[in-house]
Amino acid sequence: MHRTKGPLAFYKGLTPTLIAIFPYAGFQFSCYSAVKSASEWVTPASGKQNENLRNLLCGCGAGVISKTLTYPLDLFKKRLQVGGFVRA
Repeated sequence: MHRTKGPLAFYKGLTPTLIAIFPYAGFQFSCYSAVKSASEWVTPASGKQNENLRNLLCGCGAGVISKTLTYPLDLFKKRLQVGGFVRA
């Protein structure tokens, strides 16, 4: 690829990836904050003994919510990538 198309060939498709990752990261951080505060409201603070489990579950929940919200952008990116292979 480097010989035929040059070094910029390795960066094709970077724009759709960046367009998809920014909303995903934003949703993940905001969802984590919302889920964390909701979990603290639902279950009162029980000290440090369950904090790691709470962080794990809040992170998992935030990841699922943010990926669900940004899945259409990811699907669009994948179809653009597959379309490039079909044309080649």
